[in-house]
Amino acid sequence: MYILNMPHNLGTMLTSDTQRVVGEDWSNAKVDEFAVNGTLFEDCIFDRLRVKQFNTGGLGVVTEFVNCSFEDANIIFRSSNPASFIDCSFRGARLRGINHDRLTLIDCDFREAVLRQCIFRAHSILSKHEDSNPIPNEIRGNNFSTATLVDCAFRLGVDLTLQQMPTGADYAWTPDGDKALDRVEALVNSWCDTFPEDHEEFEGWLEIWREDLQNGQHHLFVTHHKPTMSERGFAQIRQAILNT
Repeated sequence: MYILNMPHNLGTMLTSDTQRVVGEDWSNAKVDEFAVNGTLFEDCIFDRLRVKQFNTGGLGVVTEFVNCSFEDANIIFRSSNPASFIDCSFRGARLRGINHDRLTLIDCDFREAVLRQCIFRAHSILSKHEDSNPIPNEIRGNNFSTATLVDCAFRLGVDLTLQQMPTGADYAWTPDGDKALDRVEALVNSWCDTFPEDHEEFEGWLEIWREDLQNGQHHLFVTHHKPTMSERGFAQIRQAILNT
C-alpha cells in the first residue's frame, strides 16, 4: 500500500495496486480517502486509522479483510460496494455509515466501538431487483456486546441469535418481533390521553419497526435515539419488548 496525493487539492488517498496485501502496518495513518478494488488484506494493522471516505471499489468485485485490526480507528464509510470482514477487530473504533449492499461479516469484535448510521442486511437488495433469489450476506459471530449503536439497523432477516448484542438500558431485542410489537402497540395506544406526545412519537416508530418485520427482519432490535426520543417512553417500550 502507499499514500497518494490526489490532484486538484482533493487530499490524500491510501490505496494499493496489488490484489493481495499481507501483514502491513498502517497504524496512525491519517488520510482523506481509503480506496481499493478487489484487494485481499490479511493480517494487516489499521489501528487508529483516520479516514474520511472508506471505499471498497465497485463492479461487483469483493474487497476482503481477514484477521485485520482497526482498533481505535475513526472511519467514515462512503461505499455500498461488496466487502468482507472476517476475524477483524474494531475494538474502540468510531465507525459511521457502514451500508454495504453485499457484506460478509464474520467473527468480528466491536466491543467498546461506536457505530453510527450503520445498516446490516441479510441479503443484497440490488440483486433482489435483478433475480428472484437475492444474494445472501453472511453475518454471524460478531461481538457487539459493549458497543454503542446509534441510529443503526439490522434488516431483511439478520439472525441476531448468532451475534452478541448490547443489552444495556438503551437497547432491546427479541427473536419474536411480531409478538413484541403487539405488546408495544397496546402500550402506545394506552398513552393516547395520558401521554399524548409520547403516543404520537412512538406511533411513528411503530410504523418503522413494523415495516422492518414485514420486510423479513423478525428479530427485532431497537435503540434509544437520544436526545430526541422520550426517555420515559423508551424505558416502557423496552420493558414491553423484553416482556418484563
